[in-house]
Amino acid sequence: MRRHVFLSYVRENATVVDRLVKELQVRGISVWLDRERLVPGNVGAIRSGWLFVAVISSLPAFQRSISLATDRT
Repeated sequence: MRRHVFLSYVRENATVVDRLVKELQVRGISVWLDRERLVPGNVGAIRSGWLFVAVISSLPAFQRSISLATDRT
């Protein structure tokens, strides 16, 4: 699997995330978004990523992704 950046965010931040994705891709960085390729329960994309980026929001919906990314058990 090609090394990638995994972006964690809540849908309410999709506009900001879309701009970030475009900027990363212009620089040749592969980006993995849940809405494109992540199957519920498949944490491989999160754990195998080169970098995990959490787009912080006041909404708690992205807490599970952060938990999965930091749990190495």
